[in-house]
Amino acid sequence: MQGIKLQKAKMMFGINYLMLLLGLLCYASVFGQKDSSFKDNRIKKNQTTTHQDTMQIWKSKFFKLNITDYSPDGRWIAVKKWYDYNADTMMIMDANRSNATAGYLVKKSQLTFLKANVLLARGNSQTELWNLITHQRKIFENISKTDALQTVNQFVMLSKDKGLTVYDYHGTLLQSVPNVTNYITDGRQKVYAERRVGEWSEIILIENAKPQQGEKNFNYRKKNNNNNNNNNNNSNEKSKEPTVLFSTKNKIERFELSPSDKKLMITEKENTTDKRNLIFISSNAMANQTPLYPLGRDAQDTDFFKVTEIQDGEMYCIESQKYVKHKNNVEIWYGNDGALKDMEYGTVKRDYVVWYPKDHSIRRIPTDQFESIASFNNTRYFLAFNKAELQNYGSWIPDINMHLYDIKTGTFQQLDAIKPSLYSSKSGNWFIYQDLKNHWMLYNPNTQIKKRIGDFDLKTPVFSFDEKMIYFESENDLWEYHIESESLHSLHMGKNKKTEILNKKEMSLIDGLNFFQHRIANADFLLVKVTDLVNNEVSVVQWDGHTIRTVVSPRIANIKNIKYDADRKKFCFVEESFNMPAKVVVYNIRKGNEHPVFEDRRDQESIGMRQEMIHYKNTEGTPLKGILYYPIGFNHQKKYPMVVRVYQVQSDEATQYLTPGYNNPIGFDLRVLLKRDYFVLMPDIVFTKTGTGLSALDCVNEALDEVSKNQNIDMDKTALIGHSHGGYETNFIATHSDRFAAYISGAGNSDIIRSYFSYNYNFSSPFYWQFENGQYEMNIPFGENKELYVRNNPIYNVEKVNAPILLWAGKKDENIAWDQGMEFYVGLRRNKKEVIALFYPEKGHDLEPNTEERRDLHRRVLEWLDYFLKDKKEISWINKQIKKGFQQ
Repeated sequence: MQGIKLQKAKMMFGINYLMLLLGLLCYASVFGQKDSSFKDNRIKKNQTTTHQDTMQIWKSKFFKLNITDYSPDGRWIAVKKWYDYNADTMMIMDANRSNATAGYLVKKSQLTFLKANVLLARGNSQTELWNLITHQRKIFENISKTDALQTVNQFVMLSKDKGLTVYDYHGTLLQSVPNVTNYITDGRQKVYAERRVGEWSEIILIENAKPQQGEKNFNYRKKNNNNNNNNNNNSNEKSKEPTVLFSTKNKIERFELSPSDKKLMITEKENTTDKRNLIFISSNAMANQTPLYPLGRDAQDTDFFKVTEIQDGEMYCIESQKYVKHKNNVEIWYGNDGALKDMEYGTVKRDYVVWYPKDHSIRRIPTDQFESIASFNNTRYFLAFNKAELQNYGSWIPDINMHLYDIKTGTFQQLDAIKPSLYSSKSGNWFIYQDLKNHWMLYNPNTQIKKRIGDFDLKTPVFSFDEKMIYFESENDLWEYHIESESLHSLHMGKNKKTEILNKKEMSLIDGLNFFQHRIANADFLLVKVTDLVNNEVSVVQWDGHTIRTVVSPRIANIKNIKYDADRKKFCFVEESFNMPAKVVVYNIRKGNEHPVFEDRRDQESIGMRQEMIHYKNTEGTPLKGILYYPIGFNHQKKYPMVVRVYQVQSDEATQYLTPGYNNPIGFDLRVLLKRDYFVLMPDIVFTKTGTGLSALDCVNEALDEVSKNQNIDMDKTALIGHSHGGYETNFIATHSDRFAAYISGAGNSDIIRSYFSYNYNFSSPFYWQFENGQYEMNIPFGENKELYVRNNPIYNVEKVNAPILLWAGKKDENIAWDQGMEFYVGLRRNKKEVIALFYPEKGHDLEPNTEERRDLHRRVLEWLDYFLKDKKEISWINKQIKKGFQQ
């Protein structure tokens, strides 16, 4: 045991040492002010400054937490630690005790808790079997795939040399099969594998694996050997030979289990053509069974089969997809084309067949009228529509002219023009959608009865387990609709409080649209997260149909990563706040108590951090909030500079724990700014009929007026910073304000009229939807109110910028065209304004995490702020612009 502890200690020392080395190698300086600028537009590596080592060591102490797994019995919790440089460390916590760490995993992110306190971990070409009680571990090398078989407490692995093996949770080898190229499992006890035998490919079934004679387990003491009646190492009983279910000389391209586990669905590709066929076989152990060909034995000219099981295998909807890439010498763009993205990706031709396995009959659904068909688990009716029919690009996702197809009569009937959101019950007897007037409509396809549900501002609907109720999340309480009585009422979980149902299940009905099957996961209760948007308090309550029970008391905190045990008697979550490091908490629903499982109290600095929620109104009288962070070590006798960060509503971020590093919002390291003696203001911005830019200017001015009452803020030393939409707001405010000493704008629009009339390759769409009905909230086309767009366009007032501005963009940005930054730079240059632009040739909208470019920007942002707000002028790359004739 001492050897194990020593080995564990060495491993943790190695991890920490490696992390420190990585930190020391990173060149970005936070404290240092010496210039380490580009030469020949290339980023230097390993650049350091006097205080860099200290800063990197400080940063390496911080991490965020994310719960990835909770054992079915509620005993163990897997928690990932997200450091600034890596996120490959996993802690395994004992949920019955506080700060009891069973151990750590590195570069193993796929976990499964087996019975008897055993953990199966996968990653980095390894599989690790770990007994969390005895602390014994067994590592298997050269592994490409691993899965657990929970019912029989076994696991299966596929090595890179194509050997498949089955082990029990003792680590005892039960079965091995060579020449396996792939496998799937039912997650319980069966393994289906593809095996090559000469020129043949076989689908084989492996189950009831037994210990091989002479095999010894690796980790259990004698008193534990009786924990599994099927694991007698001296047994002479041999594993059953795999059952061959199917064989072919063609290529097996794909095979999968149906959701009911009744059928195995195989896609076979002919060796001599590009044609494919779809084969169904029973998932049971019937050797050499007759395969079923729903589409006939002749291979199909298709690229992909998508199969939807209906009513646990009563019928199957088979969609054949054929991709057609345009190869013409000319692209023809039609003014009435609602599928412009096909210019980039080509078109998809779809055919639909419904197969009835009981009598082996099929029915084809015609596609001459409607190209898209979707099942919602009803045996008679299907959704039918043309996705591009109503696409005028006024919205990114188009409205849908929805029809129903009746497979019994072979006819279509129009349902409604709807918003692109639809939610169905599991039975397929109900679905609910919003019409174009935003009314929620409940529809029963079997009776063809349509009901309108209230005029309240209801959000996501979820069907109850028994489908008698529909629950609506909202910004104002949780609402319950009784389907039979057609009554709607609130559940009094909190007036003006946002609700979110935590124990709901979601299954997508069709790709690319918000069409889902939504239902409560269990029949006993609802678990609801309630957020007080005014006071930033959050709580969790339980609703059993009669009473509300508070299970997590109201607190000013961020609660996330909620996970349950198998019986849903316990749940765990991460709790944090801006001045409280993240901790892991377990709540016992039956006992009604909670206790912390993991707390890291080393960040004593955060306890003294100070935050103030300011309140103000825009000129239309809308109440708004802003977060004002105080410098760390604040002295009320001093004045401090301030950084203002803009986007939209930011006050909901007030409870997030602050960690320093490059993986914060790009170019904005809040914790470092506070440590470097800056106030930081994050004001809420809402848009009005005056337009996006003028609304942002109004909100920021009102927020500045409010914080100017604070005598410790030097209002003459204030900078504005924003990225993306915040970059646009920064550009606009810079052309209309004299309240800032410096600006930093990243990847933001500077010419919204040019952007309005552009084609956006990130969204595969003309971009005017973003202005009319998207983030800009202009709510009117340019042609109907040109003056509105002109008044809110930064480039038209570029000559009015009166403070130095740092611009940056990635030249591979397809979200906001990078040359929007270039356009603003040219305008500023032409008008002899103080500007420096940073363009990163190989990066996109956010420069990507953990890159040299992101670290470079991080350093330059801090140096820019220090230069103009703290008068630290010895920064050569800035002086090259500011001090004319300055020589490096």
